[in-house]
Amino acid sequence: MVLLLHGQPSWSYLYRKMIPVLVDAGYRVIAMDHLGMGRSDKPIDIQSYSFLGHYDRLERFINDLGLGNINMFVQDWGSLIGLRLAGLNPDLFARIAVGDGTLPVVPEGVQPFPVVENPDEILEIPSIFELIPAQQPPFYDGCELLLPSPGNFGSWMIYSMKAASFRPSEVLEGITWFDLPEDEEAAYDAPFPSRVYMAGPRVFPSLVNELGGLNNEAWEGLMSFERPFLTLWASNDPGNLGQCATQQNLIDSIPGALGQPHDRLAEASHFLQDDPKARRSRGVWSISMPAKTAPSRAKRSATALANKAPATKFFSASLPWRSSSGSVLKSHKLSSTPSSCRMNGPRTTPWKGSPTVAGSFDPPVQRWTARSRYRSTSVTSGHTRRLSSRPRLCSTTKRS
Repeated sequence: MVLLLHGQPSWSYLYRKMIPVLVDAGYRVIAMDHLGMGRSDKPIDIQSYSFLGHYDRLERFINDLGLGNINMFVQDWGSLIGLRLAGLNPDLFARIAVGDGTLPVVPEGVQPFPVVENPDEILEIPSIFELIPAQQPPFYDGCELLLPSPGNFGSWMIYSMKAASFRPSEVLEGITWFDLPEDEEAAYDAPFPSRVYMAGPRVFPSLVNELGGLNNEAWEGLMSFERPFLTLWASNDPGNLGQCATQQNLIDSIPGALGQPHDRLAEASHFLQDDPKARRSRGVWSISMPAKTAPSRAKRSATALANKAPATKFFSASLPWRSSSGSVLKSHKLSSTPSSCRMNGPRTTPWKGSPTVAGSFDPPVQRWTARSRYRSTSVTSGHTRRLSSRPRLCSTTKRS
């Protein structure tokens, strides 16, 4: 099976074009929404969110569903959460692929950035993404940054927490290489009909200040990970995660990265899952190849990959919303537009709890099914598992 983890401020809709390809390869695919994102519960108090809280929910989610032999793809904050899990529980994973992400190791007692003061204050802050045209300019020549990054991470913490204009769509549009269609922008905004729902994406960047002393053991675990470990980077991501040095550090540090087809993808930016050439990368297909130990040939450097271009095709799928009663979702046929996302929006009142959707596509019928549910009765404890009732073609038999 394949586990896909998104970051901030996206949700599992980000993987709508990768999922069908992996399904066609015969895999069960699970794209989990973190608490406060996508179709998961949305506590309205920013104190409900923490880095360890996100990690603990992912760990419980995997344990409750009995997942193993996992092929994991992570990006952005999905990498911080997912790679910590892999470092502490390496036996759960058959192989790992990372796109524009890392596992930062912050010394104990160190706070990387100033705390955002008065977090519930709403300010008219100019959008840091207005500087980026719909068609991105080149930010790099190879690994050399040509243009200054649109903003530093401290200012991003403030903007996402307090700016009245902050919406997921402006972020996704700003840091993809090509212009996103309006209906896809609307789908990224659909889980958040008003600001009261946005505590999760607002606070996510500030969780970096909680990392002091947390990831040392997990990083040591990754440095011993010998199963296949692939890095797929966007060549035009102006942030720290997009730099060649970030990719190269993973390639040099993790034994399983040896001999893998690492890539820096032309005409792709931070949300590389949405950029066509990134989706055509042959590296994406590596995750659907049989597991094998890393070959002994030389590693490929991020610098050598900096101007490489790739080639193949993904299909798009619409993802349905859970009903407001929490009932099992109906199946939806694949389509090229996220109409079901826009049509069936989220609840109209705030609600609390934990991530609830573990979905997979069923290859025989090419439909999205809410195959199993994981729901916590509170933010901190308690859980139940619900299985959907499906006709025979959508049976809950696992694929590995």
